[in-house]
Amino acid sequence: MSVRSRLVALCIVLGLAGCGSGNRVTRSEEARHYVKAGLKYYQSGLFDKALSSYDAALGLDPSCADAYNGRGDVREEKGEYGLAVTEYTRAIKADAGYFPGYYNRGRLFIKLELYREAIEDFSAALGLRPDSLEALYHRAIDDFNEFIAMHPDRAEGYNRRGVALARKNELEKAVRDFTRSMELNPYFVEAYRNRSWAYDKMGKKEEARADAQEAKRLEPRKPRTP
Repeated sequence: MSVRSRLVALCIVLGLAGCGSGNRVTRSEEARHYVKAGLKYYQSGLFDKALSSYDAALGLDPSCADAYNGRGDVREEKGEYGLAVTEYTRAIKADAGYFPGYYNRGRLFIKLELYREAIEDFSAALGLRPDSLEALYHRAIDDFNEFIAMHPDRAEGYNRRGVALARKNELEKAVRDFTRSMELNPYFVEAYRNRSWAYDKMGKKEEARADAQEAKRLEPRKPRTP
């Protein structure tokens, strides 16, 4: 079972998942039944049946965030990333406090190399569940490992993984990633800044100062305004 499917399953079991409320209790419970069936179909690789189950859930309860999230999982598994982003976004719109929606969309943004958007979603997820910090960074590192395996010559992959490692306080590993990033792109200003930050946290003030100065030297000059 994938990390995201375990996450949704746990939410369903604990009753934390978003499927209606108020006067729609009966329809909400029936919708949750279809969500559980969709999850089982998804885990068995029966994606069309999973989508049908999630559609049935939404027919009963159009505000069921779990169903949108489940459809996002299926679309992502099928490589339909644009549609998956749409579904995760619908889950969040259905329930602004829906942790799996932010978490899953953030992971997918990493795959799509939309790092700023990924950071925003992970930050939102942390705001909802501060105790999930370690898991979020661990998953982000796993995703960057996959990215680097596919694109070993892309400097930004090492740089972003370095940031995640530094946030986990694995500073020596982070420095190695920032250094590799600069080897691939000697003009990567952000990598110098990040390594400077990591060195500073390690108490290596001279190295931190040197990297900060190099970042400033490499930073494009802004034209003077008259």
